[in-house]
Amino acid sequence: MIPNLSTLGLLATTAAMVRGACSSKIQVETHVNSGLSLDMVSSLIIGSQAAVVIDMPMAIPQARELAAWVKNTTDKPLIAAFTTHFHPDRYLSGAEFLKSFPNTKYYANSKAVAQIRVEAASKVQAVGKAFGADNIVKDVAIPSPYDFTFFTLPGDEESPIHLLSPLTGDMSTRLSSGFHRFAPSLPATRSMQKQIESKGPNTFTPEQIFQKFNASFPALLAGRDIASSMFLLNASAEQFGRDGNRQVHFLDLAVFNSTADLEAWKFSE
Repeated sequence: MIPNLSTLGLLATTAAMVRGACSSKIQVETHVNSGLSLDMVSSLIIGSQAAVVIDMPMAIPQARELAAWVKNTTDKPLIAAFTTHFHPDRYLSGAEFLKSFPNTKYYANSKAVAQIRVEAASKVQAVGKAFGADNIVKDVAIPSPYDFTFFTLPGDEESPIHLLSPLTGDMSTRLSSGFHRFAPSLPATRSMQKQIESKGPNTFTPEQIFQKFNASFPALLAGRDIASSMFLLNASAEQFGRDGNRQVHFLDLAVFNSTADLEAWKFSE
């Protein structure tokens, strides 16, 4: 088992992946939770006798859609659900999903569990205000700690499924798989730096920031399914705008700027 790291552990997105799944008994299907759930992708790992789902959506409508999709995709019992990390789009309305699978165990890394306990109530209030209280669960399901680095499905013990951490491969040197430019070179980042940050803090109101981004990137809000873009644009405008409704940050990312701490895995003489 990989030990819990006081620094990297909090940021670990322990995504479940089937590594070297040469066995035809195991397959992975994916589902995009669109609409109010920020297009988050849930993965369904299906074995010969049972299945496991990875990540549950933020809003109730998508949680119900995911439950229906799982039932339509496999007739195997869903024995476990995993949340990869503590961002609300990975767990917030999981309780609604789990209503359809009352015997399913719910797990996450212990660091993620601790952070979910701290901030779940605040996220329910904040996201409920943005998307409507009726679209977000009132009581968040809290996962049980799971700190092993792999699991096996019944009947498929010869094909262990590994839970990846930043030490084993789920961190990319680029912003996202498929992108060919680094984050500072992206147009949205440059626009933020030149049009807003360069003018100094509290120069613009949230409404002005919203209008600037909408004018620079009109395609974001031009389609039919714009819930994700609308939420992210509003959240960014409120976060950086003068007297905006800023989200509470429960995790101080500035504490992760110590090279010595982040490179402690490098043994020296």
